Amino acid sequence: MAGVEYSRNYNGFRVIILEDNPAHAYLILNKLKEAGFLFTPRFVESERTYKQALQKFQPDLILSDYGLPGYNGILALDEAKRRCPNVPFIFVTTALPEDRALEVVTSGARDCVLKNKLDRLPAAVRRALWESEGNRVRNLVVVDIRLDRSSRTAYIRNNPINLSILEFDLLEKLLTNAGKIVSRDELANGTLCHPLPAYGRSIDVHISKLRKKLGRHGSGLERIKSVRGTGYVYL
Repeated sequence: MAGVEYSRNYNGFRVIILEDNPAHAYLILNKLKEAGFLFTPRFVESERTYKQALQKFQPDLILSDYGLPGYNGILALDEAKRRCPNVPFIFVTTALPEDRALEVVTSGARDCVLKNKLDRLPAAVRRALWESEGNRVRNLVVVDIRLDRSSRTAYIRNNPINLSILEFDLLEKLLTNAGKIVSRDELANGTLCHPLPAYGRSIDVHISKLRKKLGRHGSGLERIKSVRGTGYVYL
């Protein structure tokens, strides 16, 4: 089945191409188009434009050179891990010295394709998007929180949090709708256990316990805000 999935073209995706050489960026673009991909590219060539693209473009894939003026691919990967940890990152670079090659291999990037072997790029992209698609089904990631749906475990910065079944369900509902108000009715009916009463104190009690276990954002702000008379929102 994996081979069949890898043969699919994942069309409609957004890709950041971090490359300071326009000729190399064009070769990468052309190789993907030749392979039949339909996608929206965003070309960036510096740390500033790359960070702006991560925030505003919201990529599904990142292709990055290793060596860039005043910046490098490892720093770009670290930035992507902080901002969009579920987005696959592939190095597309020239041959590297042994120490740098080892750094790339152990960096956590999804793949590394040499520029003189760009024929490998379409397969690497298909595989990365396929794995990312499966990861999104299994994992729900919002900034520093990750829910592993298969094991029903929650993590903050990769540290497990001890949640009850009901607390996990409430958190999953809030994270799925992060930034949006989730009504008390939606929360009450979205648990694996018995449905909660929407307008008693029960939801408030469980949300209060959940807040304590999650703690605050690094900035000091509450993660879960109550919206009077309506419900809750995960910020």
